Amino acid sequence: MSIVRDCKEYCLRNNLLSCEEILVGVSGGADSMCLLDLLYKMKNACDERQVFPAVSVAHVHHGLRESACNDENVVKAYCEERDIPLYVCHADVSQEASTRKIGLEEAGRLVRYNFFYETAARMKAAREDVFIAVAHHMDDQAETILLNLFRGAGTDGLCGIYPRNGNLIRPLLFATKDAILRYVEENNIPFVSDSTNSENDYLRNRIRNQVLPVISQATGKDPVPMLARTSDLMKADKEYFAGEIAKLMHERLTYTEDGTPVLPVTSFVFEPKAIATRMIRALFVQRFGDGKDITASQVEEIVSLAQRGHSSGRISLPHHRFAGFEGGVLFYADVSEEENKDGRFFPMQDEYLQCQETEECDMELLDRSVGVRQGIQFSKNGCRVSILSVENPDQLVYNNRTWYCAEEQLLGAHMRTRRSGDLFSQAGSSGHKLLRRYLTDRKISRSVRDRLLIVAKGSEVLWIPGVGHAIGFVNDISAKRFFMEANVEDSEAFFASGRKLMRVEWFQV
Repeated sequence: MSIVRDCKEYCLRNNLLSCEEILVGVSGGADSMCLLDLLYKMKNACDERQVFPAVSVAHVHHGLRESACNDENVVKAYCEERDIPLYVCHADVSQEASTRKIGLEEAGRLVRYNFFYETAARMKAAREDVFIAVAHHMDDQAETILLNLFRGAGTDGLCGIYPRNGNLIRPLLFATKDAILRYVEENNIPFVSDSTNSENDYLRNRIRNQVLPVISQATGKDPVPMLARTSDLMKADKEYFAGEIAKLMHERLTYTEDGTPVLPVTSFVFEPKAIATRMIRALFVQRFGDGKDITASQVEEIVSLAQRGHSSGRISLPHHRFAGFEGGVLFYADVSEEENKDGRFFPMQDEYLQCQETEECDMELLDRSVGVRQGIQFSKNGCRVSILSVENPDQLVYNNRTWYCAEEQLLGAHMRTRRSGDLFSQAGSSGHKLLRRYLTDRKISRSVRDRLLIVAKGSEVLWIPGVGHAIGFVNDISAKRFFMEANVEDSEAFFASGRKLMRVEWFQV
């Protein structure tokens, strides 16, 4: 079967021809000239009963090589001979790279695609739908997969390049570089060679010129088709996961009164990591419409915070956004100008247990000689703290005001304001941090820090209401860890062992 028929079948199979016109990005190299020739021949092979999109060309003169003018002339001559509309852009890529403080390769790509999309947008005045075709092929796919692999990408990164992304299409992904070169030589299609492709200044070039040949020599096989097959398998897996995640999000996604989408932490934290991370990304897409501005490491950090049982907190994201926890749910939001100004973020001040005055407060919470105290009053400071002995699992109720710990952990503990030298170690993490540093990292405003009421033993902070805890638990997630550390399976086993569990709850009055 000829490459022309292969290309047409690939285009039809991947819905790459469902438009009125195709704008082909043509550099003058073998790949793009091959693509242009294939599309031109496919169109001319259609009879009156068949509909094929019109074909036009976009060429960018990068101003980087002396031979670039020859590139333009080759493209121009081909288009003039066949009466193909041609759009040309002369750009200063070096200046663009300097202005944006990026590499030449990235700057060139930005210039090209900006021109392609701008041209396509202008063409839409006459056409209902315009696709942009670029000449990525199977070897490019293999290089991309290896690049993503070396960057630590997950399964989504190993999907590589897609045949279609919106109105951007890649009709040559089925073809190897060797097949393309054979086609242009056999059909006497003029093209120019880019000498920079043989240079190893860029990582992609080193993978092409050094890594892939070594793999081929070591395995005795051409790695390009094998990597392309990996891409196809990963795409199938991604499609399956996408369907499953869509079902879970439909079942578990909820909304606040103002319409903000949120996910209960318990809806994803006990799921396998592959599911949890995808749900976290799906929530981001639901909130902002695109998932490209949240990284794998940030998703991992969100999972980690959830698993450690944080009742509140934030993770900063690009573009003045953040991931936040509140009342057992995960949400995303933009940081307002006002919030950036005073360094305060979430939770808000009325969600902390704090004195109305900045004076020091100190109250011992539990003394065995006195017995369990209930309804301890801090009337002077506008706070009420209730301490109760929990008798059975049915009495476990979670909210942002409640903390549970073993009775022996509470003995000798005081509720007080912070002091110099206080240390805090968030449950589930290793190592201690100065409380001052911890509150600063959590973006707790300075006006709140000195009024915060905490539970501490000496300089060891046990619980910061509304912020975090070092021991005990505050929700289902941290309870699981607490009982595991207590060498019991669950709350029923804990009570059966004869140990006492204390419930500490605060109210602002």
